[in-house]
Amino acid sequence: MSNPFDKEDGVFAVLGNKDGQYSLWPSFIKVPDGWTRLAEGGKQVCLDYIKENWIDMRPRKSADEMEIDLPFQTR
Repeated sequence: MSNPFDKEDGVFAVLGNKDGQYSLWPSFIKVPDGWTRLAEGGKQVCLDYIKENWIDMRPRKSADEMEIDLPFQTR
């Protein structure tokens, strides 16, 4: 069996979790607990979606904690 993540012509989903993280996921595989389907399409469409929307790679909790320590708010 081939790896479904390697299929360039496959249908994929973009998943998101409560920490603001994203994942590329083959659309035919059940979405894991704690993740939500945000978009669906070809592999490149999904990768583009992730690139455009996942602007901070830190988990939301870590990012929020780090922002508290800044001398001024940046957002």
